[in-house]
Amino acid sequence: MLLQASRIASGANHKQGGCLMSSKLKFLGAIAAAALLSSSAQAQLANEKNLTLAMAQAIANGAMEKCKSMGFKVSVAVIDRAGRSMTYSSAGHPPPILKPIDGVPSFLPGSACVPLGVERDTQYVKYTAPLDGAALLMFYTDGLTEVDRDPVQGEAAIAHLLSGEEVLYAANPARFASRLIAGKRARDDMAILTVRFGQAEGRWAFDVQDSAAAYAIKRDFVAAVTNEYGSAADINACEMIFSELVGNVLRYAPGRLSLGLSVDDRGIWLHVMDDGPGFNGPPSLPNDLWSESGRGLFLVAALGEEFHIKRLPVYGTYVKVLLPRKTPTQPAE
Repeated sequence: MLLQASRIASGANHKQGGCLMSSKLKFLGAIAAAALLSSSAQAQLANEKNLTLAMAQAIANGAMEKCKSMGFKVSVAVIDRAGRSMTYSSAGHPPPILKPIDGVPSFLPGSACVPLGVERDTQYVKYTAPLDGAALLMFYTDGLTEVDRDPVQGEAAIAHLLSGEEVLYAANPARFASRLIAGKRARDDMAILTVRFGQAEGRWAFDVQDSAAAYAIKRDFVAAVTNEYGSAADINACEMIFSELVGNVLRYAPGRLSLGLSVDDRGIWLHVMDDGPGFNGPPSLPNDLWSESGRGLFLVAALGEEFHIKRLPVYGTYVKVLLPRKTPTQPAE
């Protein structure tokens, strides 16, 4: 089980969700105030040769005990990679939400319970959830759900956000969630910790003004397409699609760009997401047919076997293209 974590925090009372992994077996994630995990605990988690699941659970329990006298809100989870399951507990935070590969997102069982140190001898319940078929797991604080002072509506907004595939191809799903739900209306501290399950290859993020990074990623992109399609890959068309999409972002939405590849029974899909003002489409030729710009998305739609474009909430555009293969009459390169 491959895990990729991302996190974000805003406000004075939360640090970024603590996240330490062992590539061998386990994962410990926690959203809490600063100094939740001691340096020795972090060292233990970082030492994959000696870390056991029992040790990870003990460290999580120790973190909870450390915060009991401080009135902290804490969520702690231990993921067993081998067993494909997660044990978690919360003191004051809402339950995590799980997005499956197929199906709709759902909030995991469990109540927030009271923050640590508020009541003496509070018994915090541990829950276990299976992770087979999981695509994304998200922990968050109530600063995210209460942005409009309506936690029920806030939870519905999170579920709606995760129902789409866009979040899976964001370079930082936690940042993606915070910008789309909270935006500039946030009234409280906020911390988000996400864990993405699955492949790490075929995912890139870079500033489009960094030409060296763009060329390096283009080489990796071409290699990935060639590896999947083999001699059937229409490399010239795929390179043009890549270049036109990156160039379009550079021209209209300079800044951070997220790219990802996915494969299904139809072929390879290229997913591109920018942080610009947003564009709906459909792509069309410019009114001035002699214009040297304005036809990038039209070319992408014409070259790809299938093309989708979507304006994202608040800002940004998401483009999805089914990359082309050679027709039987096209010669091999």
